[in-house]
Amino acid sequence: RAEKESQRIKNEIKSEKLDMELRFLKSQMTPHFLFNALNNIYSLVYIKDEKAPQSVLKLSDMLRYVMVDCQVDLISLEKEVKYIDAYIDFHMMSMENNSNIIFDKEIKNPNFKIPPMILQPLVENSFKHSRLDNDPNGYVHFYIIQENNNLIFIARNSMNYMSSSLVDPNKKKQAGIGLANVKKRLELYYGNNYSFNVKQEDNSYVVTIKIGDILNEKEV
Repeated sequence: RAEKESQRIKNEIKSEKLDMELRFLKSQMTPHFLFNALNNIYSLVYIKDEKAPQSVLKLSDMLRYVMVDCQVDLISLEKEVKYIDAYIDFHMMSMENNSNIIFDKEIKNPNFKIPPMILQPLVENSFKHSRLDNDPNGYVHFYIIQENNNLIFIARNSMNYMSSSLVDPNKKKQAGIGLANVKKRLELYYGNNYSFNVKQEDNSYVVTIKIGDILNEKEV
């Protein structure tokens, strides 16, 4: 009986912690992003661009994903990727050169389950620190590979003016909170069945997540 009670308490603590972290991650759709998205939509409406209605629906879908779909413990990879695609699209609206923004996907099973908003903070972090808006050489490259029970997600971005403290996701500075939160959630969901790697390569900052039965060394 004592063992069952102890397990019940542990489960409650785990559930509460996951709920707290998920609420934090939901806040990653910041007012700054919403302002820019709405401003981009306004510009499309003003010039009577035919893409304006589609952009409104896209932002609506993003809000629905964050406020409704993310209420579950696990969600399909397809929905998370759709959200990331939309997030990238809104960033591309305000940029003249989009050739430095890449999202490559090799997904065998779109219904592969992952914790909601587990990949998005890496995407936001890359855009935030690549300085794409004022650095012509800035770039963000995202790669996702899903096969069988394995998932690899890599976020790579340029490093101009980036704080070196970001390299350690465990440091409790505001800039690194998102990455540290992702790492904590991965640990809660997958135990030892994941890897989370952050490193600098030349002028790049690279974050790699591997989830699955076999944590192979496949690199992109």
